[in-house]
Amino acid sequence: AKARLHRGLAPDLFHLRRPRGLEVDLLAERGRRLLAVECKSGATPDDSFSVPLRRLAKEVLAAGDADGVDLAVVYGGDAPQVRSGVRFVPWDGVPGIEQA
Repeated sequence: AKARLHRGLAPDLFHLRRPRGLEVDLLAERGRRLLAVECKSGATPDDSFSVPLRRLAKEVLAAGDADGVDLAVVYGGDAPQVRSGVRFVPWDGVPGIEQA
């Protein structure tokens, strides 16, 4: 939020927790697009990390609530990668996570 404010951007950041169990660590509105982020401490990426992100994207797009959803997992590893359309970003890559 602080980095967004310093760049003159609104801190449109949210956490999502629904009663049916869907939880996403961080949501950032970017116009009609949404950035959804999960944070994991593990150093080995696993596709299970992105399950809630893909579920959210499916729901949001089906409802027409956004024009697109960018998905990212911040994890404890050291190599950025893309797995099943989801960006896996090391902790030191967080400052550039919004440049999708």
